[in-house]
Amino acid sequence: MPATSAFAAAEAVDASQVGKLFGGLIVVVAVIFWGAWLARKFSIGRSFSNNENLKIISMLSLGTREKILLLEVGEEQIVIGTSAQGIHHLHTLKTPIKLDHTKQKNNLSFSEQFKKFLVNPQSQKTNKTTNDIGQNDND
Repeated sequence: MPATSAFAAAEAVDASQVGKLFGGLIVVVAVIFWGAWLARKFSIGRSFSNNENLKIISMLSLGTREKILLLEVGEEQIVIGTSAQGIHHLHTLKTPIKLDHTKQKNNLSFSEQFKKFLVNPQSQKTNKTTNDIGQNDND
C-alpha cells in the first residue's frame, strides 16, 4: 500500500509542474503578441531600412489595410496604394516633393523610439489636450 500512495504523490507533483510549464508558456506567448501589437500600433521600427535606392518618404493610412505611400526610387518619387488586394501604382511625380527632415519623427532608430515611448508614452495626447484647453480659455 505505501508504494501506491508514493506513486500517487509523484503523479500530483508532475501534474502541477506541467500546469506551471503550460501557464508560463501561455504568459510568454501573450507577452510576444502584446509586444507585436504595441510595435504595430505605434509604428515602432518602420525606419529599419538602410536601402539607399528605395525609401519610404511618407505614408498615409486610409484604413486598417489601406495605405498610400510616397516612395523615392533613385531620383524619382512614386505614389503607390496598398490594400489587401495588392499594390497599385497611382502616380509618378514630375517634380519631387522636398521634405523638411527635421520634422520627420521616424528618423530615429528602433532603440531611440522605444526609449522615447518608455519615458513618456502619452506625450502627444497630453500636449494636444493642453493646447486645446489653452485655446478654449483664450476665446
